[in-house]
Amino acid sequence: MGAYLAQVLPFWEKHIDRPALPPWKRYQAWYAADRAGVLQFEELVETLLAESTGARDISNTAATIILLDQFPRKLFPGQEKAYAGHDSAADIAGPLLRHGEDEHLPIAVRIALAMSLCSVERQEMADAAVAWFDAQMPSAADSDRAVLEDFRGIAERRREILGLHGRFPGRNAALGRTTTPTEAYLLVGHAIEVA
Repeated sequence: MGAYLAQVLPFWEKHIDRPALPPWKRYQAWYAADRAGVLQFEELVETLLAESTGARDISNTAATIILLDQFPRKLFPGQEKAYAGHDSAADIAGPLLRHGEDEHLPIAVRIALAMSLCSVERQEMADAAVAWFDAQMPSAADSDRAVLEDFRGIAERRREILGLHGRFPGRNAALGRTTTPTEAYLLVGHAIEVA
C-alpha cells in the first residue's frame, strides 16, 4: 500500500500548484479537477475507508489523511460515502499536528491536514484547526502568510457553523438529514463553504 500511497501527494499537489490563483482558489481547483483522474485511487480509498491503516511514514500518513478526507468527496459526490473518511482523517491528523510532526511537509499539505480537522462535525476538532492556524502565524514565511490567513478564515467559518448548527447543513441531503429553515437560509449561496 505504501508505494501506491506515494502516488497520492504528487497527484493531489499538481492540481493545487497554481501560483497565479489566489490561495483559496488553488484548493477549489482540486475540487474542480476531473473525476476521471481520481478514479485510479478508488480501490485504495475503499480499502482505507474500510480500515485506515497502512501509513508507515509521515508522507504516507499525509497521503492517507488526504485520501480519507478529500478523495471520497470526488469519488462519491452526493452520497453518504463522500463523508465516510472524515472522522478517520481527523483522528490521524490531530495528534500529528499537535506534536508538530507535519513541520517538514510542504505548506499546502500541512494546510490540508489542518483542514481535515474541520471537515468533521465535531466542535473540538474545528477548535483544534483554528488553533493550529493561529500557532503557525507568528513564524510563517511571508510567502505562506496569505494562504494561512485565507484558510484560517475558512476554518473559523466552519467552526462558527458547527457552533450554530452542530453539523454542516450542506451534507444534509447526502446523509439523509432534514434541513431546518435556519440551515436552508445558510445554504443559499454558501453550499461549498458549509459542506
